[in-house]
Amino acid sequence: MNAPKKDPNAHRARKRSFQANLEPEEDALVNQVKALRRVTTDRGLLLALCRDEIARRPRQNSKAKKKVSQQDFLRAAMKRLGLQRKAFAERIDVKPRTFNNWLLPDTSKQFRRMPDHVRVLVDAILNT
Repeated sequence: MNAPKKDPNAHRARKRSFQANLEPEEDALVNQVKALRRVTTDRGLLLALCRDEIARRPRQNSKAKKKVSQQDFLRAAMKRLGLQRKAFAERIDVKPRTFNNWLLPDTSKQFRRMPDHVRVLVDAILNT
């Protein structure tokens, strides 16, 4: 006898998810995009959309535009949104300790490079 399929979104019953707060028509749109992308989770959808956004953007000449450090980028985003470290980490759904490591100077031993899809996500939050 076949076991029933496990719902990949069952965690929503016990954990807050962005999709749990959507209107029915918004929820239907998210589910349509998930089906098109062949992903079943919110995280999978976010990663797929971020990868597409990165691929869509033209590569910029490094000499043409001065690169902003990760620390400066995140601090400016926090300031613009008026959020402290913990609130900002929650907004982008990462652990506060991870976020703090991203905020360290790149010369620090505890520094961790922020994934490209997170930069895209922060850009999207800033531009909405």
